[in-house]
Amino acid sequence: MIILHEKWSNDDADGIQADFSNMDLSGLNFTAKFLRHIDFHGANLTSANFNHVDLGWAYLINANLTDANLSWADLVNVDLSGANLTNAFCNNSAFILAELVGCDLTSANFTEAYIYSVDFTDAIFKDTDFTHANIRDSMFPEKVAAEMENVIIYTDSEWKQIQKCLENKAIFRNAWKAPKYPEVGKHINIPKINMEDLI
Repeated sequence: MIILHEKWSNDDADGIQADFSNMDLSGLNFTAKFLRHIDFHGANLTSANFNHVDLGWAYLINANLTDANLSWADLVNVDLSGANLTNAFCNNSAFILAELVGCDLTSANFTEAYIYSVDFTDAIFKDTDFTHANIRDSMFPEKVAAEMENVIIYTDSEWKQIQKCLENKAIFRNAWKAPKYPEVGKHINIPKINMEDLI
């Protein structure tokens, strides 16, 4: 079915769009597959491997991605609303224009992830790791219990949210405020903010 879906995604007349909604797909290996527009909503994807997978425009609403590997995945316009990403590995992945509203991100790892225009409204942040993450134009809930190290913050609105997080005892190590939008992946000449002045 995955092969047929990949054909469908490439406009092959022999292809069929896959619908894996509400199915038990725990532990399956989807490494390096092209799964754009696939339907995984409500699916059990515990410990599934999505390493280097293109999940653009995929539906993962209320999916269980506990312990899943999403490292280096392409998650453009993906809808993960209400999904459980507890202990998920999302390092080096690209979350662009993604919906993570109401997600459980407890102990999820977003190390070096690129996060652009992502909606984290009502998401659960507990021991969530954003070490060296590149965060831009994203919406966070006011109360966050996440640990963020070396986070790149691009907009004043996000910086105000970070200050609210500090008031709620979130842990931010070496957060940086960029004076303007640098090229993607270019982090030079970014002044370091003295976090003690904000507490």
